[in-house]
This record gives sequence, C-alpha cells and structure tokens, in this order.
Amino acid sequence: MASTPHQIADEEGLSPVSGASLARQASVGYQVNHLARLLAQALRERVEPLGVVPGQFAQLLALYEQDGLTQAELCARVRIEQPTMASTLARMQRDGLIDRVPDPADGRRALVTLTPRARELQDQLIATARAVNSTATRGLDPSQTTAFLAALACAIDNLDPTHDKQKEEHFMTSTTIATDHDVATLINVFTVTRETQQPLVDLLVEATEKVMRHRPGFVSASIHVSLDGTRVVNYAQWRSREDFQAMLDDPAAQQHMAAAGDFAPAEPHLYHVTSVLHG
Repeated sequence: MASTPHQIADEEGLSPVSGASLARQASVGYQVNHLARLLAQALRERVEPLGVVPGQFAQLLALYEQDGLTQAELCARVRIEQPTMASTLARMQRDGLIDRVPDPADGRRALVTLTPRARELQDQLIATARAVNSTATRGLDPSQTTAFLAALACAIDNLDPTHDKQKEEHFMTSTTIATDHDVATLINVFTVTRETQQPLVDLLVEATEKVMRHRPGFVSASIHVSLDGTRVVNYAQWRSREDFQAMLDDPAAQQHMAAAGDFAPAEPHLYHVTSVLHG
C-alpha cells in the first residue's frame, strides 16, 4: 500500500505542522529538483577538468546529434530561452567549444558549429554522462529505468507550455499525407538509368541538405527510387505555393535544380491531396 504524505513524514522522523502540509519526500517537484541538483553536481565534478560546465552540456549533446544549428533551433531542441542561450553560447565560444559561421543558404543568420576541440571531447563527455546516469539509476533494472524516464517525459509534457505548439510544428515539419494538411506538394519524376539513378539521388540529397531545407516554408523531402532502376521521384512539401515560388527564385536553389536537370529529364508538378484511403 502506498504511503501517505503524513506516513512518509513520520517514517522520516518529521513532524507535520498543523493544517495542510506536504512532506518534501512526497513532493514530485522537490524530489526532481533535488535529483537535478545532485546530477549537476556529479557531472560538474567530472567535466570541469575538461573545461566544460553542466550548463553547456545540453547544447553540446544537441550539436553532437546535428552540427550547424541556428541559435533558435538550439533553443527549441534544449528548451532554453533565447537570452540564456545567447549567454551560454558566448561562453562556449570563449571557451573554444563552438564557432559561429554564416549560413550559406541565408547570410542574415549564423550557424553554431562545433570546434575541433569539442569534437575531441565528444567520446569522453558522453562516456562521463553515461557514467553519472548509471550511478544515479543504480539498483533499478532496465524496465524500471524505462518507466522512470517515461514518467518524467509525461510530467514535462504536462507542464511545458510549448508542448502543444511543438506538436503542431512537428506536424508542419514532417511528411504528412492528409487531405487537411494544407501544403504545396511537389512531385518531380526523373527518368534515369541504373547507372545514373544513385548519383542523382546523391545530388538531390545534397541539394536538400545544403539549400532546400534552409529555405523558409520547407516542410520535408522524400527521395524515392524505382525498383527497375529507371525512375527517381522527389516528393517535397512546402507550407505554401508562395514559399515554393520563392525557392524557385533563389539563385542557390536554381543552381542545384539546373544540375539535376542536366543529369536527367524531369517532370515536376505541384499537387494537393484529394483523398487518403487505408486498409
């Protein structure tokens, strides 16, 4: 039977005050905050000799997952406000962990990139984080650890005011085929040979990574190849026809499209979804 807050207080030798009370050991907020402080302390002891502090760890992990993010993208991924992020990144740059470089797709913004020093520290920092997590979960079997993480994720989603917005943004930044998904869909069919199929795929992926995905309004792109080796299909979604047209007017995008056109004849058309049927 689960203990009540007063029973926990009695077991801990605490004397609840009269009236409403909440024992710290029965408070999710207190316990999680206490755990966070202990985790940060344990991590600090191990990473400070490497020239890193816990406040930089989330940013480093995000950049290890995907280098070359904007400050706004980092804020969204680690859920830190812009002023705090700006201060943290300034210190990380001073400490030789990151650089800021112009975005080749949009010179008005900068990308945050890892320095060689940060890359050299990657394996050691990740191993250190795993060691701290292992110490913190000592005595828990894998199923308990999984359940604990799931409970934490649920509590975070319940309290995070950006959760619903993020779900909506995820819907608008992932490939979704639905009649109520109001996007402009480009289906571009290239006629190729078995010898040219994969080189064209590589070219389209490079164009998407370097240019298209950085354009305003880009939602997603999926590259398909026919099993007989004669077709490559680029299935791309944009938030609106206006965003798609603005991409067509971009000189960098035009360069990649011209290269693809020289590589193989194509039949590009814009579409909208009229029906979706499931078995």
